[in-house]
Amino acid sequence: MNILKVPDRELKTMGTFDLIGMQHVIEHFSYEEAKIVIKNVAKLLKKEGYFLITTPDLRINIQMYLKKNYKFIKNFKNWAEKKIPKNAPASFYFAIFTYNLPKDPHKWCYDYEGLKYLLESSGYFKEIRELKFSDPLASFPFTHNRPEIDLCVICKRI
Repeated sequence: MNILKVPDRELKTMGTFDLIGMQHVIEHFSYEEAKIVIKNVAKLLKKEGYFLITTPDLRINIQMYLKKNYKFIKNFKNWAEKKIPKNAPASFYFAIFTYNLPKDPHKWCYDYEGLKYLLESSGYFKEIRELKFSDPLASFPFTHNRPEIDLCVICKRI
């Protein structure tokens, strides 16, 4: 089922959930598409239900770009250098990491402030907070499957 194309009448007849998690999904939607996804997730959640989102953290990726660290991630470096020259600048590694994945490219990047803004502006969520990997609720791989680059946010349906 394509969550962007589910008619409102069908969403009303679907079940409601206590928890919906999206791990490395939201970044594959444009900002406009993400607003639709958030609205549909809100319709599927029970009141006071939780929404858990994990996405690559833009701030961490910018730091990696500035430090030119992408060239030191062995598996990524090997994959990237099949698409770009070995002597390519750090910006090429950043671009390929954020936007040129083999199957589903990233269409948007988030840091905590951006994801919080998206959720707050939807009008459907409250108690929005970052869930650090050190939080007792966090675990591998449920909340963070790439703890070194993940941003995880949890919030409650109004």
